[in-house]
Order: sequence, then C-alpha cells, then structure tokens
Amino acid sequence: MPVVTEKLESRVGEEWALERWGLSVRKVSRAYARENQLDDATGVLVIGVQSGYPAEVAGLSRGDIIMKINQQPVTSLDVVKAAHTAYEANPAPTLVDAQRNHRVSLYIIKP
Repeated sequence: MPVVTEKLESRVGEEWALERWGLSVRKVSRAYARENQLDDATGVLVIGVQSGYPAEVAGLSRGDIIMKINQQPVTSLDVVKAAHTAYEANPAPTLVDAQRNHRVSLYIIKP
C-alpha cells in the first residue's frame, strides 16, 4: 500500500481583517476543506462580520466561503487584500461569490 505524504499546515490558516468592509476572513486550509466536504481549499472563510458595515449589509455572514471577488477566483488571501485595497482607494460596488451550505450566491458589497 503506497504512503501518501501531505504538507503540514495549520488547521486554522492565516486570518485577515478587512476593515472598510467590516469583514474578517481566514484562508481555507486543506484540513478544513476535507472536514467540510469542500471540492478544494480555494477561497476564504468568513469568520466575522461587523454589524452595519458593507459586508453585513450585502448579506454575507459568518461561515460563508468567499470563492470569487469581481469574477476573480480567490486562490489566496492576497486576492482578497488586493480587492479590499482597490475598494479603499476607489470605493465601488464589489461582486462577491460566496458558498453557504454548498450553494453559491452572489453578494454586492456597496460603498
């Protein structure tokens, strides 16, 4: 029986706060993806939403997995950071594809 090795990584993953959106996210780890029967470890997990901020107004909630921002796949936290930085510089409606209970929905974060 062949032995398969897997890179060790935190079960948790790196976290980031997106202050203008009122959103805290965590990179989806392979362990989290496996435990939650996700197709892969793409995306970021919403771990916090501040009341009254654009992310909450858009309808995002804790436990959602953000898969795309403005049609760009969220392959790393850098994608999310770049979108947030662009929003800070020039607040414009931002399209977010997020998965909740294995269903993908679209949300618009508005200035």
